[in-house]
Amino acid sequence: AVDPGASGRAAVARFVLEELLRKDTGKPGEGDARALRAASSVLLGARPKFLCVMLRDATIANRSYKNYEEVLKRNDLAIGALWDAAQKDPQLANKTTFVVVSDHGRNRKLDAKGALGYDDGTHDATRVALIFQGHRFKRKETIRIAVNTIDVVPTICHLFGIKATTAKGKIVRTAL
Repeated sequence: AVDPGASGRAAVARFVLEELLRKDTGKPGEGDARALRAASSVLLGARPKFLCVMLRDATIANRSYKNYEEVLKRNDLAIGALWDAAQKDPQLANKTTFVVVSDHGRNRKLDAKGALGYDDGTHDATRVALIFQGHRFKRKETIRIAVNTIDVVPTICHLFGIKATTAKGKIVRTAL
């Protein structure tokens, strides 16, 4: 009640809850679009020190390659818009960090049904993109050492000055 920003944060919380509880109409990537709208609202409304967004609709690739491409394009544009919005906000500009990582890669070739799985054991299926963007990371740096997805948490903890005592990964120092 004494917090001058309490009403604003309550409005953000209501919006996020409404977004997350909204029912899908069946359009490809709708869940990711909702998650990214909610992330934008939280970022600009609450200005958190840490915000994690999980995007899962690209798994549609195992059913429809066309829809997979559509979801990726839409997510890419929305992530770019989220970054641009953060850079235009004086409280967030040059203080915001983005980490983008996938949980798995994709097979190189479409299967007999025209879908794209992630289980053929090829280089493409076992490698994922990892993007660190922000003031604490080197610009346009290509990491040339092996990095595993388990290295993301220790790296994020390092940014906050927290020791990741139970994490099995390592800090990706070449990106810093």
